[in-house]
Amino acid sequence: MVHTDYNFPLLITSIIVTIITCFLALSLDILVNSKNQQKKNYSGLVLASGLILGLAIWVMHFIGMMASHLPEQYSFSPSLTLLSYIIAAVACIFAVWLSSNDSLSLSRIIMASILMGSGIAGMHYTGMMGLEVPEYRIVYDPLWVMVSVLLGIMGSTISFVLIFKSKNKNNYGLGRRWIVACTLAMSIVTLHYVGMYAVDFVQLSDTLKVSEHTSDQKVVAFAILFVISLILGTGLFLGSLELRLDEKNKALS
Repeated sequence: MVHTDYNFPLLITSIIVTIITCFLALSLDILVNSKNQQKKNYSGLVLASGLILGLAIWVMHFIGMMASHLPEQYSFSPSLTLLSYIIAAVACIFAVWLSSNDSLSLSRIIMASILMGSGIAGMHYTGMMGLEVPEYRIVYDPLWVMVSVLLGIMGSTISFVLIFKSKNKNNYGLGRRWIVACTLAMSIVTLHYVGMYAVDFVQLSDTLKVSEHTSDQKVVAFAILFVISLILGTGLFLGSLELRLDEKNKALS
């Protein structure tokens, strides 16, 4: 039986990338609620914000997996890897849509939190289904699986409550956005690493495997680098868009 330990520089990288991606998604959320935005832009911004939040979950998971010292010759199923992102993205899009009103009700906060938490959990455990480890069987501790899901939902709830309070007080500036981004990122990170704590790898034979980087691993590594580049590009775009909105506000006032 093998327990997972970690490469800490990669572990820290997974946390930092998640925080930055969540911050970008929250910046889009501000544009969703901006009075300067026309109705025709609303759906596109909700979609973009949800897709970026889905990326935050997906990228965190796979950087976290690469940070894990897993048994040798592991690989990922491309179809389940793609499905895991779709699950996260769809859940996040609906969660952003539910939380996009200025007047959030308790029921909307609860529904958005459950959707977000379920999306994080669905992405993580679907991604784990796609993990293929020759000569090993993956075994889960049901108690820790349940704890991981509950932590994801609780962290999402705190994040949406903070968003709601910030919107009500018109205090959703840069500092508050970083606080909410860190809170949301930690719910994603916590679910992942508690979920990994729930995992044991049971060896089916005594055959030892030599460590190799499979083609699937290289594909996932390339995808992560591509997504990080996309995130940075989105950040530059959002920065310029916010500057233009500020200039419009100054011109109108």
